[in-house]
Amino acid sequence: VSYVGSKGTHLPIALNPNVATPGPGAVASRQPYSTFGTIQGWEPIGPSSYNGLQLSAEKRLQGGLSFLGAYTYSKSLDEGAGGNSSTGESRLNVQNPNNLQANYGLSNFNFKHRFTLSGIYQLPVGRGRHFLANSSRLVDGVAGGWQLTSILTLQSGPPLTLNMSTTTSNTGTLQRPNQVCNGNLPASQQTIKRFYNTSCFVAPPLYTFGNAGRNIIIGPGYQDWDFGLMKEFHPIERFALQFRAESFNFLNHPNFSLPNGSI
Repeated sequence: VSYVGSKGTHLPIALNPNVATPGPGAVASRQPYSTFGTIQGWEPIGPSSYNGLQLSAEKRLQGGLSFLGAYTYSKSLDEGAGGNSSTGESRLNVQNPNNLQANYGLSNFNFKHRFTLSGIYQLPVGRGRHFLANSSRLVDGVAGGWQLTSILTLQSGPPLTLNMSTTTSNTGTLQRPNQVCNGNLPASQQTIKRFYNTSCFVAPPLYTFGNAGRNIIIGPGYQDWDFGLMKEFHPIERFALQFRAESFNFLNHPNFSLPNGSI
């Protein structure tokens, strides 16, 4: 059992410092630098924090069985993914560069729960094992020496930021909606057509920014079970031949991407 915590400061944030103040009339007249359009800014001003509880259990090979299990319960917060990241957020994802604290929320890579369990089980059949321990070489060659392998992965979904498809702020940039309730539905109510409660998000009043935070909707989780069956044959002492059959996502469980975040 372990606790892991970290804190970051002066992290790069991609932003456009030339976002206009919401209001009527021409957008350029309300921009800080009216003779320019979008400015590709990248400033080392972002904070981050991470707190995680990590549990692991291991059983070394004994009686033909070994496994390794791990579980992490964590939370990561920041103001953006960073301008030089391959998974970095667009500089346009900062609604108001004069209020970066409003962008402080779950990290793009935040997965609240993650559990993995991997194991190997040598079937107790064949020479030197519980069943057919004294079998002939032919019988052992067919029935003995088999082993099962398995990897199970369960993970919470990543977060999603919602934006308005049609803005009312008149800034020429993105606008988030106003949030009037949680928006995350219980798992029993989530469907492909309605994964979160869209009625919890409404258009902000004219010439205002939206109050909905960044990464407030939790997307679909991930489930995967990989399974394998293998056996080694020894036709002569110096050589071995291995048979292996593997199935990835053995249960054929669908894992979906994030839903549409446009309100």
